[in-house]
Amino acid sequence: MASNSTDSPHEHFLHRLYGFIEYYRKQISSLIAFIPAGSILEDELKIVKDFEKKMTAKRTRLEEIMGEIRAESEKYVEEFERGKRESEKRIEELREKCRLEQLEKDKAANLANENLRKRSKEIYNNIMKKGSDTDKENTARLNEALISKLDDLEVESKEENEKDSLIQRVDGGNKITAGLK
Repeated sequence: MASNSTDSPHEHFLHRLYGFIEYYRKQISSLIAFIPAGSILEDELKIVKDFEKKMTAKRTRLEEIMGEIRAESEKYVEEFERGKRESEKRIEELREKCRLEQLEKDKAANLANENLRKRSKEIYNNIMKKGSDTDKENTARLNEALISKLDDLEVESKEENEKDSLIQRVDGGNKITAGLK
């Protein structure tokens, strides 16, 4: 297109713009011919779909695992609570058993202590009774021995006794010991 002087500057600008657009359209068309655009888009789309498929599979698997974990967790909580209740019940039973055994032991110990108290009181009373009997027997024996010793001493006459009473005694006035020497 040749430019003549009768064209307005506006028309001239539009003409040049059209030429510029045509030139770059042809350049883009030739480039598109060399680039397999459909296969690239398909490959990109395939990559995106594969990625989405893979991530969906992973998410599904994770959701399944989370569901299993949730179910196992609930099961664990139930088992834990049941085990806790059973343990508390067994502990309470054991405490009650120990308490009853201790009551039996205390009862047996009290009975044994009472029996020991009764028996030791009987033994003490027997000892005291025997002791007083023995004391009486010993006192009686001592009295008999004393009487026999006194009988063994010959008291001659009243005058000799008076005479003896005037004599100063070396033995402290014990006539029995003086007579025995």
